[in-house]
Order: sequence, then C-alpha cells, then structure tokens
Amino acid sequence: MRRFSKIAETEKSIVVGLIGNVTTENIEYSDILKIAGFYGISTAPDLFCFHFITPDGAKKRGCKLPVANYTGFLELFK
Repeated sequence: MRRFSKIAETEKSIVVGLIGNVTTENIEYSDILKIAGFYGISTAPDLFCFHFITPDGAKKRGCKLPVANYTGFLELFK
C-alpha cells in the first residue's frame, strides 16, 4: 500500500495527503478502501464517497494544506 497521512479533518470529511508517486491514475480503489478503513470511515456500498484534490487544485481552492509535501490529496467523506 502507498504511504499517506491525515492532514486535515472537518465535521464531514478527512483530507489525506498522498506521499510518493501517487496519482489518480495509479492508485487502486482497494488502496482507497484501506485508507478509509484505517480512519474508521464506512465503505458501505452507495454510502462511501471520496474525491481527489491535486496540489494545484488545493492552491486554487485556497486550502491551507502543505501542498509541497504531497503529490495529491484524497478527501474521504464520513
């Protein structure tokens, strides 16, 4: 499994920074499910929701995320 680190949490979601050469093209759905399980987020069908945020996207959104330290971000909804 690739490396990851929780970098932000809100009432509705957890933002996980992806470490290393991780992109939306090369991360496996099973890895996303393992990360969600690690943080105790239910992965029940039709209830589990997530999306990717690129470092550029994080900057554009005005997020105060340490974008230089990660190759991408995964937002997992609770």
